[in-house]
Amino acid sequence: MARRLILRFGLPLGVSAGLAYNIISRLDKLPASHVASCANLQPESSTPSTVTAKTTVRLYSTAQSFPDFRKHTNVLAQYLSSDLYALLRDRQTPAGVTLDQCIQVGVDQPGHPRIKTLGIFAGDEESYQVFREVFDLVIMERHGGYTSTDKHPTNLDSSLVKGGYLDPDFVISCRIRAVRNIRGFRLPIACSRAERREIEWILKTSLESLRGNLKGRYTPIKSLSNEDLAGLSAEGFAFCRPSAYYSTSGIPRDWPDGRGTWYNYDRTLIAFVNECEDELKLISMLPGGDMKQAFDRFCEALTALQQNLRSQGFEWMYDDSQHLGFITSCPSNLGTGGLRASVFIKLPLLSQDERFPKIVKNLKMHKHVVAGMEDNGVYDISNADRLGISEVDTIQQVIDAVHLLVRMEKRLQSDRSIDHLIPI
Repeated sequence: MARRLILRFGLPLGVSAGLAYNIISRLDKLPASHVASCANLQPESSTPSTVTAKTTVRLYSTAQSFPDFRKHTNVLAQYLSSDLYALLRDRQTPAGVTLDQCIQVGVDQPGHPRIKTLGIFAGDEESYQVFREVFDLVIMERHGGYTSTDKHPTNLDSSLVKGGYLDPDFVISCRIRAVRNIRGFRLPIACSRAERREIEWILKTSLESLRGNLKGRYTPIKSLSNEDLAGLSAEGFAFCRPSAYYSTSGIPRDWPDGRGTWYNYDRTLIAFVNECEDELKLISMLPGGDMKQAFDRFCEALTALQQNLRSQGFEWMYDDSQHLGFITSCPSNLGTGGLRASVFIKLPLLSQDERFPKIVKNLKMHKHVVAGMEDNGVYDISNADRLGISEVDTIQQVIDAVHLLVRMEKRLQSDRSIDHLIPI
């Protein structure tokens, strides 16, 4: 059906089904004569293809155009050779995204030897296929050897999570967040001002349609005074202009136009619209240790938002081949959409053990000291993996890890050994 529509309306072969439907649905707003003329257009080629890469003619050679990576330490510089650049530089996605747009942030931001940034963003859903030769290498590096033939599972059935109540004597709070993007629109580095505004309207409408304990309020960032914005930001309910790292990527363009914040009335669910790398960031958070309840609310909200989105004729970007999962601007967030399940946890004794970093790493977790609480041994513990593991398995992994960390802390408090508990 999608292919017939693409051929009928003269859209480039390789346009995703979602993009085709969105473009065609907007033809309803045009005069009938314009639609008829579009319908009479013939495609340039009928050769089947998953994504058609346009090409452009360059005035300068590859040697003249290739970025100077001599002082760079990011992942892009590690993998983008002159030969690979020559192969990809003249390609474009059906929406017109180029390789140079995708890599500009990595060219201008060389990275740091101790903090290895990726240095590449996708400009639209099709970027991952049109420029797959470089994206596959970056994905493999970031996601522990994830190959081009691996499959990503998706599972948002929160009823499958076990043991989700964490000891509140140790766990201060639970937080779950992920990002989503709408199929048929370019991603933030490439989207136009009009696209961003339409994305905001679609998400605002979907968020304001939530009911029950999910019901909340949407506020455009541009309607907030500096004082209001600072106050909401301090509470975690608003966001500020993206940092200098993103300045050359194009992400902060037109700030704060098309951006907004939403939260439900009991302030346990937050959404940021067009904040930075992605179109929607959804956050579920609760004080105490009830990770299961936080995940229940998170899944309920995502399910309702998906239904509201479909009622408007849209859907989330998702790799239908089940390879990359939910599509995001940064390759680091592919799969679960950057799902991050985290807890603030008090580990005053375990955190002083020299084996603590290894314990956390072996549990496939990340740890960060909570600012202002260093002396109390409070850490932010979260999952390390995002691609190749489902949402349910991610949450379960965090729950099991926290239970073990609490058990170790209790044993240390009673002067007992934890040697037999250390994960290998």
